[in-house]
Amino acid sequence: MHPRANDPQEKAFYAAIAGGLIAKAFKIANRTAASQISRGNHDDTGSWLRRLSYTLFLQDSIGFTYTMMGRHHAAQQCLDKAGRIFEAIPDKAQLVGTLLHCSLLSERRCEWRAAQSAARRVIR
Repeated sequence: MHPRANDPQEKAFYAAIAGGLIAKAFKIANRTAASQISRGNHDDTGSWLRRLSYTLFLQDSIGFTYTMMGRHHAAQQCLDKAGRIFEAIPDKAQLVGTLLHCSLLSERRCEWRAAQSAARRVIR
Protein backbone atom coordinates (compact mmCIF):
# COMPACT_ATOMS: atom_id res chain seq x y z
CA MET A 1 0.00 0.00 0.00
CA HIS A 2 1.19 3.52 -0.76
CA PRO A 3 2.41 5.22 2.43
CA ARG A 4 0.40 8.42 1.87
CA ALA A 5 -2.86 6.84 0.70
CA ASN A 6 -5.59 8.56 2.74
CA ASP A 7 -8.85 7.99 0.93
CA PRO A 8 -10.46 4.59 0.41
CA GLN A 9 -10.05 4.71 -3.38
CA GLU A 10 -6.32 5.33 -3.07
CA LYS A 11 -5.94 2.53 -0.54
CA ALA A 12 -7.87 0.13 -2.77
CA PHE A 13 -5.83 1.17 -5.83
CA TYR A 14 -2.45 0.62 -4.16
CA ALA A 15 -3.59 -2.62 -2.53
CA ALA A 16 -4.65 -3.92 -5.96
CA ILE A 17 -1.28 -2.93 -7.48
CA ALA A 18 0.61 -4.55 -4.59
CA GLY A 19 -1.46 -7.70 -5.00
CA GLY A 20 -0.80 -7.88 -8.74
CA LEU A 21 -4.45 -7.18 -9.55
CA ILE A 22 -3.76 -4.81 -12.43
CA ALA A 23 -7.24 -5.10 -13.96
CA LYS A 24 -8.81 -4.22 -10.61
CA ALA A 25 -6.46 -1.26 -10.16
CA PHE A 26 -7.37 -0.09 -13.66
CA LYS A 27 -11.10 -0.23 -12.86
CA ILE A 28 -10.59 1.72 -9.64
CA ALA A 29 -8.51 4.40 -11.39
CA ASN A 30 -10.92 4.62 -14.33
CA ARG A 31 -14.01 4.90 -12.12
CA THR A 32 -12.39 7.45 -9.80
CA ALA A 33 -11.04 9.59 -12.67
CA ALA A 34 -14.52 9.66 -14.26
CA SER A 35 -16.02 10.67 -10.93
CA GLN A 36 -13.46 13.46 -10.48
CA ILE A 37 -14.09 14.71 -14.02
CA SER A 38 -17.85 14.82 -13.43
CA ARG A 39 -17.28 16.85 -10.25
CA GLY A 40 -14.95 19.26 -12.05
CA ASN A 41 -12.11 18.44 -9.67
CA HIS A 42 -9.23 18.90 -12.11
CA ASP A 43 -6.37 18.44 -9.64
CA ASP A 44 -7.58 15.02 -8.52
CA THR A 45 -8.57 14.11 -12.08
CA GLY A 46 -4.97 14.53 -13.25
CA SER A 47 -3.72 12.41 -10.38
CA TRP A 48 -6.13 9.58 -11.20
CA LEU A 49 -5.41 9.79 -14.94
CA ARG A 50 -1.71 9.29 -14.14
CA ARG A 51 -2.65 6.22 -12.10
CA LEU A 52 -4.75 4.99 -15.02
CA SER A 53 -1.80 5.42 -17.37
CA TYR A 54 0.42 3.58 -14.90
CA THR A 55 -1.90 0.55 -14.83
CA LEU A 56 -1.95 0.41 -18.63
CA PHE A 57 1.82 0.56 -18.76
CA LEU A 58 1.96 -2.29 -16.24
CA GLN A 59 -0.53 -4.34 -18.28
CA ASP A 60 1.64 -3.99 -21.38
CA SER A 61 4.86 -4.68 -19.47
CA ILE A 62 3.42 -7.81 -17.87
CA GLY A 63 2.31 -8.99 -21.32
CA PHE A 64 5.85 -8.48 -22.62
CA THR A 65 7.29 -10.32 -19.62
CA TYR A 66 4.92 -13.25 -20.18
CA THR A 67 6.04 -13.34 -23.83
CA MET A 68 9.67 -13.60 -22.78
CA MET A 69 8.79 -16.33 -20.28
CA GLY A 70 7.00 -18.36 -22.95
CA ARG A 71 3.59 -17.92 -21.29
CA HIS A 72 1.97 -16.97 -24.56
CA HIS A 73 -1.68 -17.29 -23.58
CA ALA A 74 -1.26 -15.00 -20.56
CA ALA A 75 0.80 -12.60 -22.69
CA GLN A 76 -1.93 -12.43 -25.33
CA GLN A 77 -4.57 -11.61 -22.73
CA CYS A 78 -2.51 -8.78 -21.21
CA LEU A 79 -1.46 -7.30 -24.56
CA ASP A 80 -4.98 -7.50 -25.99
CA LYS A 81 -6.40 -5.68 -22.98
CA ALA A 82 -3.73 -2.96 -23.11
CA GLY A 83 -4.11 -2.62 -26.89
CA ARG A 84 -7.89 -2.21 -26.75
CA ILE A 85 -7.57 0.58 -24.23
CA PHE A 86 -4.62 2.30 -25.91
CA GLU A 87 -6.59 2.32 -29.18
CA ALA A 88 -9.45 4.13 -27.46
CA ILE A 89 -7.37 7.04 -26.16
CA PRO A 90 -6.18 9.96 -28.31
CA ASP A 91 -2.43 9.62 -27.60
CA LYS A 92 -1.29 6.63 -29.64
CA ALA A 93 2.32 6.63 -28.41
CA GLN A 94 1.75 3.79 -25.95
CA LEU A 95 -0.15 1.79 -28.57
CA VAL A 96 3.04 1.60 -30.65
CA GLY A 97 4.86 -0.26 -27.89
CA THR A 98 1.97 -2.65 -27.36
CA LEU A 99 1.78 -3.38 -31.09
CA LEU A 100 5.49 -4.15 -31.15
CA HIS A 101 5.04 -6.48 -28.20
CA CYS A 102 2.13 -8.16 -30.03
CA SER A 103 4.34 -8.58 -33.08
CA LEU A 104 7.07 -10.16 -30.96
CA LEU A 105 4.54 -12.52 -29.36
CA SER A 106 3.27 -13.59 -32.78
CA GLU A 107 6.86 -14.16 -33.91
CA ARG A 108 7.52 -16.36 -30.88
CA ARG A 109 4.44 -18.38 -31.80
CA CYS A 110 5.63 -18.61 -35.43
CA GLU A 111 2.49 -16.75 -36.52
CA TRP A 112 4.26 -14.80 -39.23
CA ARG A 113 1.25 -13.07 -40.79
CA ALA A 114 -0.01 -11.83 -37.43
CA ALA A 115 3.51 -10.61 -36.57
CA GLN A 116 3.73 -8.77 -39.87
CA SER A 117 0.26 -7.28 -39.46
CA ALA A 118 1.04 -5.89 -35.99
CA ALA A 119 4.37 -4.49 -37.25
CA ARG A 120 2.66 -2.79 -40.19
CA ARG A 121 0.20 -1.10 -37.86
CA VAL A 122 3.15 0.49 -36.05
CA ILE A 123 4.33 2.31 -39.15
CA ARG A 124 0.90 3.51 -40.24
